[in-house]
Amino acid sequence: MQGSGTIDGQGSAWWKALLFHSCNNFDLREFTIQNSQKLHISINNCNGGSISNIHINSPADSPNTDGIDISLSTNVHIHDSLIKCGDDCIAINGGCSNINITGIACGPGHGISVGSLGDGDKVEEVHIRNCNFTGTQNGARIKTFQTNYIQVSDVSFVSVHGTSASEQAITLDCSGSANGCSNIVMSGVNITSSNPGKENEDELLDYEDEDAQAPDSVATKANGETSKKGYVGIHSSGFRDFLLKPELLRAIVDSGFEHPSEVQHECIPQAILGMDVICQAKSGMGKTAVFVLSSLQQTEPNPGQVTALVLCHTGELAYQICHEFERFSTYLPDIKVAVFYGGVNIKIHKDLLKNECPQIVVGTPGRILALAREKDLSLKNVRHFILDECDKMLESLDMRRDVQEIFKMTPHDKQVMMFSATLSKEIRPVCKIQWKFMLTTRPS
Repeated sequence: MQGSGTIDGQGSAWWKALLFHSCNNFDLREFTIQNSQKLHISINNCNGGSISNIHINSPADSPNTDGIDISLSTNVHIHDSLIKCGDDCIAINGGCSNINITGIACGPGHGISVGSLGDGDKVEEVHIRNCNFTGTQNGARIKTFQTNYIQVSDVSFVSVHGTSASEQAITLDCSGSANGCSNIVMSGVNITSSNPGKENEDELLDYEDEDAQAPDSVATKANGETSKKGYVGIHSSGFRDFLLKPELLRAIVDSGFEHPSEVQHECIPQAILGMDVICQAKSGMGKTAVFVLSSLQQTEPNPGQVTALVLCHTGELAYQICHEFERFSTYLPDIKVAVFYGGVNIKIHKDLLKNECPQIVVGTPGRILALAREKDLSLKNVRHFILDECDKMLESLDMRRDVQEIFKMTPHDKQVMMFSATLSKEIRPVCKIQWKFMLTTRPS
């Protein structure tokens, strides 16, 4: 079916949908369908088909006006189309497999949904790529009924970027099923607030007067009220609920950790999504594990590419941080970590970078800058820029200049995290200024 015309349902009750039932290898392209009373296009019990270059249009407040509804169908490709509606732009129901969706502009609407799924429903091999969601209620989501027979597994969210008007942009709620969720992977997810001025004005996270105890649910203030920061992210209650790699969870168990501390509970969900983080936490609260686990979660074993850079003010601290990376990466043998600091012959460091370049580099600003200036250390692939004990580095003007110069050598698109155990009244404004410098200085 092809043409440049328009099918207009005019919102009438008689108009149900453009229905394709038990059709194989169908092809819809290059036409407009609008103002359906309910579904616009329904694909049911079909094997093989393509929908491309179509325009679906109905008011945002029109109820149940799905753009494309697919059920009991396989091998369907939907691409390069514009969908505006009052419900799901694309709804994928039970019995579907090998559904490929690319180049869709969705909005307004409820996004692209898998479900709602109930007992006996199975959906697999759904791939959604290069889609834009504008003014939608949701992005990509999976919906199930609360039943013990539903399991969600092997789902990946990769390279998702954008803004959210909701304080909690990502919701993972697997409590309604005994089987729950497993193998949910998030990589390169960067969703920020659509009201950035609000959270940027918040004070630095300060746990100095809080007890270092793991909460049972979301972080709480001393008066029992739910603590909400100006960030979006996942709220979880245990390390397993952070949806970390199985290898990381195994290393955490080996290290004897059972529950996250308050700072870990608050920051890890934000950090693993690639969000910028600035946090003060007194010694012993596990702030190092925040950036170690989040960096390892997001780091891919790309040989010869430094993707995470951690800076600290002393060689001793750099060595300790490197040890933490090695401890938690025990079951990630392809991830290499190395430490660089002054007092060691620089030729040793140059040889290491040349012969066995690590993905994660920990070091002091002076040595890192020297290696970068001499082109022995390439920072062009850095995706995570971390300052530990940032107040100690920023107190020294020379070290502060080194940090800023190193920062400018890294790519525009990266995550920035700053941590400190103590922030005096004198250095707190300096840290805020440096934070704003890092958020606004994005060299190409």
